[in-house]
Formats: sequence, structure tokens, C-alpha cells
Amino acid sequence: MTRPISVRQLQCFLAVAQERSFRRAAERLSITQPPLSRQIAELETALGVRLFDRNTHGVRLTPVGEVALRRFSSLMGEFDAAVAHVAQASHQSVSYTHLTLPT
Repeated sequence: MTRPISVRQLQCFLAVAQERSFRRAAERLSITQPPLSRQIAELETALGVRLFDRNTHGVRLTPVGEVALRRFSSLMGEFDAAVAHVAQASHQSVSYTHLTLPT
């Protein structure tokens, strides 16, 4: 792996893998197909593997894509949990003591 992988690329991969369609994945992500295809192509380049077999009937995961789906799904679950935990921690009440010094 020579190029960094973004969270957005993983989100795009998971959407296509789950929907088995670039069109439906693009709709789900509220983007058009060309940017989605670019994200997938960049992810495949970064990993040095082909994740999908594409044909006129849709897309199928390659064997490597199946492994990626399991691992990236787990990774994104952990990521989402971490984000939620940090957000929750930021909402915990913090008490402040205000001092007024005589002038």
C-alpha cells in the first residue's frame, strides 16, 4: 500500500458492496456515480487489488473483496463507536470554578 486510504473510500466501498450496485450505492451516499467510481478506483489502486467484478448486471465482490468487506465493516463499526464515545465524552458535564479577584 503506497497511498493513504480515506474513511470516505471505505464508506463508498461498503455501500457498493452492500448494495451490489454503483447506482444504488451512489443514491444511498447522495452522490453521483462518477465520484463514487473514482473513490473505488483509488481504493483499489491504494490496495493494489481488484475488489469488484463489474458487468452489465451489476457488481460482485472478488474473493479479496469479500475479505475486505468483513474487515472494513468491522473497522467502520469500531470507528463509528469511537466517534460516538468521543462525542458522548464531550457532552459530559464539566464544572468550572470562576474566581473573581479584587482589583
